[in-house]
Amino acid sequence: MPIFRGKEFVSSTTDSKDSVRVATRTHVPLLASLSIVDDITLVHKDRVLLTGQTNPAYNGIYAWNSSTGKLIRAADADSLYEVSGGMRVYVEEGTTNAQTYWTLTT
Repeated sequence: MPIFRGKEFVSSTTDSKDSVRVATRTHVPLLASLSIVDDITLVHKDRVLLTGQTNPAYNGIYAWNSSTGKLIRAADADSLYEVSGGMRVYVEEGTTNAQTYWTLTT
């Protein structure tokens, strides 16, 4: 049975993940090196939420590797069994997406 808390829908299938530092709604080339997302300079192991990938299969939670400058899938969201409809994640910082919650609706 679904539970309602205020205007927020919560169900028994809700899957909350650890927060991410930043998020972006635009495509990020995963093979390219980067160091800034949503006007925030990344530090090693920062978690990043990608939501605007050209191929939606590449949306998700990533960790930034400072030695390569590249993003890799986060350990808690890198398989089919760890990501499900209703998954929620909070974004901590950024010019555009700070202090927002994101919910996977597929």
